[in-house]
Amino acid sequence: MSSIKPKSKPCKGIGKAFGVIGCGTPTLYRTYGLCNNCLSDFLFDNDKGKLLFEKEIKPKAQRKVKAKQSKETKEAKKKLLSPDNFRAKYVQPKINLIARLIDYGCSCIATNNQGKMNGGHRISVGANRSTSLNLHNIHIQSFESNHFKSGDNMKYDIGIVERYGDNYLKFLNSLHQTPKLGLNLNDYEKVIQIANSIIKVLENENKTLTEPREATNRIELRNKYNFELGIYQEQQAIYNPLTKL
Repeated sequence: MSSIKPKSKPCKGIGKAFGVIGCGTPTLYRTYGLCNNCLSDFLFDNDKGKLLFEKEIKPKAQRKVKAKQSKETKEAKKKLLSPDNFRAKYVQPKINLIARLIDYGCSCIATNNQGKMNGGHRISVGANRSTSLNLHNIHIQSFESNHFKSGDNMKYDIGIVERYGDNYLKFLNSLHQTPKLGLNLNDYEKVIQIANSIIKVLENENKTLTEPREATNRIELRNKYNFELGIYQEQQAIYNPLTKL
């Protein structure tokens, strides 16, 4: 099936350049109905064009340049970060969001309350950097419980057992043995790309797996996305209830 090709039209002012005669030359790509030469004359020699340039075109171009410079500066600063600082600033929020989306609609793992929610680590990031990106180590937790009650460690464990069973808690304890990740900035950039794709899928699906019988589904999603992210070895990434711990 052939696509419709654009047709050339005579150079003549339209829209914001209405009334400008132009050169009349058939032109494929026009701005305000004018070819590039006539557009330049309009913007820099015509009083109406000068006003349009100063009020609209110039500020818009300046914003684009500023946005590009800001992006370049941000990218340059990112490259100066250590891998761990990069993880904390750019990667960790993405992984925490994935965990929250998996648990969307569930109450706080520690207090069973609703409210403003975080992704709460069972093994804190300060205690073990290596487990910080493991989705099995992150469950939905209220902001209050996670921040003001130092993670509610004992209640957190009780919540894990009530929702997922003793064997799952044993698996979480085994994550203390996770080897050092050793990822560099390029590795983390790839993780971010994969994480963004996962987040898009979860947000589009907008599922709530809040029923007790859906606990297995939440674990399976953690298994699935841990595998896709490729950060951990299978022993740490995948929970198999049949495995003896």
